[in-house]
Amino acid sequence: MNIANSPVFDHEAFEERLLNMPMDAFMREMKRTTDLAKRNPRNGDIQFALALMYLRTESYANGVKHLKKALKLKPNSEKLLKTLCEVLFLEQKKFSDALKYFRKWALMRPELSDIRVNIAECLLQVNKPNAALEELDKAETLNPSDEKLWPVRAEVYTKLGDSENARKSLEAALEIKQDPLIASKLVTLPGYVPTVEALEKVRNVAEGSDDVKGANVLYSDIGSAYEKLKQYDEAFDCFMKSNEGPSKILDRENTLAGFENVKNTFTRQFLNEKSGVGNPSDRPIFIVGMPRSGTTLTESILAGHPKIIDNGELPYFHASMIKHGLNRYQDPLLKNALPTLEKFFHNAPDIYFQNEAENYFVHSGYQQRIDKYQVDKLPHNFMSVGLIHTVFPNAKIIHCRRHPVDGALSCYKASFSKFHAYATDLEFLGLYYRQYWELMNYWREVLPGKMFEVYYEDTVTNTEVVARNMIDYLGLEWDDNCLDHTRSKKTVKTASQWQVRQPIYTSSVAKWKNYEEQLKPMIKAMGSIVEQYDAELAALSAH
Repeated sequence: MNIANSPVFDHEAFEERLLNMPMDAFMREMKRTTDLAKRNPRNGDIQFALALMYLRTESYANGVKHLKKALKLKPNSEKLLKTLCEVLFLEQKKFSDALKYFRKWALMRPELSDIRVNIAECLLQVNKPNAALEELDKAETLNPSDEKLWPVRAEVYTKLGDSENARKSLEAALEIKQDPLIASKLVTLPGYVPTVEALEKVRNVAEGSDDVKGANVLYSDIGSAYEKLKQYDEAFDCFMKSNEGPSKILDRENTLAGFENVKNTFTRQFLNEKSGVGNPSDRPIFIVGMPRSGTTLTESILAGHPKIIDNGELPYFHASMIKHGLNRYQDPLLKNALPTLEKFFHNAPDIYFQNEAENYFVHSGYQQRIDKYQVDKLPHNFMSVGLIHTVFPNAKIIHCRRHPVDGALSCYKASFSKFHAYATDLEFLGLYYRQYWELMNYWREVLPGKMFEVYYEDTVTNTEVVARNMIDYLGLEWDDNCLDHTRSKKTVKTASQWQVRQPIYTSSVAKWKNYEEQLKPMIKAMGSIVEQYDAELAALSAH
């Protein structure tokens, strides 16, 4: 297509051509178009074409630059204006800039309600909810059946703390479109306790939806709502439906292989041989444990300290383990056919572990905050304790523990990603939890005293006691900011009293008891670890 000489630039045909163009041809075309733009700086079609090419490569800043140039040359092009709005709003999240161009588009097409809705979304993002409502009123006048109108109205009302109108808006949205995402927002709306009748309606949305993933999330949310109403049979039925589809992708053999592979790799002999080869920094802090075991609460306590930076969940070490064969099942008949986790790390030179430390620092942004301790809260780093210790022998590792049945039930109820497929089958989840339990016993054996362990039930009951002990373990001075986001009636109020631990079971609610019959396959697979944990908690209470 000769853009320079074409009387009308067919942008749709050009975009289609770009999508089907091999990369080498695309690069040649991009160079040709760039040269054309230099020779024809006043040609808006060429600027638009060049912008579309940049957008294909996800170079949004350059794409926007050329879209703006093109728009100055062709101010009446709705396609140009629409493309610019979408990139600013959806890709760059530059809401103030997008707002300006959406307003121009609204002047060009005042009859379109969805432009008004987009303006409202921008206003909400720049914290102008009342102005957003005015735009939504205009959109409603134009088209009260606009699919996007009512969900955005619900977001604005939620921002304003008006849960009643937020609920009405979501209900109106569901009348227009039976969308599981909208139904989930309704069921989980803060301050809203749906009736059994209301839950039956949204359950029909899940049952009739073609959006399998959205329906799974909705079933999980409906189950939690039934639980609040103490309708436990209905709740568990929804949790089961939430997991039916995801459980089909569960690779049981390879998922469990990781536990054995780790123990075969990070043996006592290996850890002794590699003692001291890693980076001596004591700044990294790792929070590990099964999901839903209190890792987030522990993270929030530590992050309150002025000398600690919260880096969130960094998959660096776990990704390295997976890359080198963590979950690779070794068929005894093909034992030497594939590289193993054991072979890789046992053959790795000392410099590899030193380089891993430097790479981790770069990955985490540590070098920009060298005077701070940093928290890495990736729960599944419980698999990587041996590697972490080898790379950072002086790093602090905090292991969060929770009652196995309560913790596993919480995993089962949540709509996790494919990574957590192990939590979609009750019997397998019990087996997985037992393997995790045995692995942590293994770390205690080969790395005695390396981990500081906290119990979820103790943390929520005796928050200040646990918090002070953790800060002491890290070798830092106590700071009251550690309790800013965790203060409660259970917190001990004076420094002289903080060592006093309250009885744990007075505040612990064993929610799993409500589902004891349904959970029998999982509990049986767990074996004796339930009784062991109960005994540990009892001993802690008496301490």
